[in-house]
Amino acid sequence: MYFDNIIGQEFAKKYLTNSIKKNKINHAYMFEGIDGIGKGKFSEELSKILLDTENINSSPDYINIYPDGNSIKISQIRKLLIDIIIKPHKQYKIYIINQADSMTIEAQNALLKTLEEPPEYAIIILITNNKESLLDTIKSRCEIIKFLPISISNLSKYLINKGIDANRA
Repeated sequence: MYFDNIIGQEFAKKYLTNSIKKNKINHAYMFEGIDGIGKGKFSEELSKILLDTENINSSPDYINIYPDGNSIKISQIRKLLIDIIIKPHKQYKIYIINQADSMTIEAQNALLKTLEEPPEYAIIILITNNKESLLDTIKSRCEIIKFLPISISNLSKYLINKGIDANRA
C-alpha cells in the first residue's frame, strides 16, 4: 500500500492516498510541521509513487531546491520557471522546495504566477516549519497538509520493528 515507510501522519497518508486513487492530485502542496517530523521523507515517498520509480534521485522529473546560504533566492525560482516548461518524461514533474519559509519575498513573488497557472503535469511541494512567513497568496494556492508530532507508541513500534530492544524503545 502507499506510504508504508512512513510512521504516523495518518491524516496525510489517508488524504494523499485518496487523491492518488481518485487521480485528483493537486498542483501545489504545502507540508507544514516542525523540523524532523518526516515532511521530506513523505515528499520523497509521494514522488516515488507518482513517478513510478524507486530511485527518484536519478529521475529528471524530480527536482529538489534547497536554500542557497540562508535563503532561497529569486535566481533559484527563475531556474525552476525555466525548467518547468520542459515536459516530463513520465506523467508528472515534481519540484520540492525545502525550507520554503526561507524564500525571499522576490522569490515568492516569482513563484506566484506558476502556482496560479501551473502546467498540468507540474506538482510543487513546499516544505516548511513556519507557513506564516510565506505570503498569503502563496498559502492560498497550496493544499496545506499539517504534519503532527509522532506518538510515542508509533515510534516505539517502529523502533522495535527495526530491531531495537523493547526496553530501549
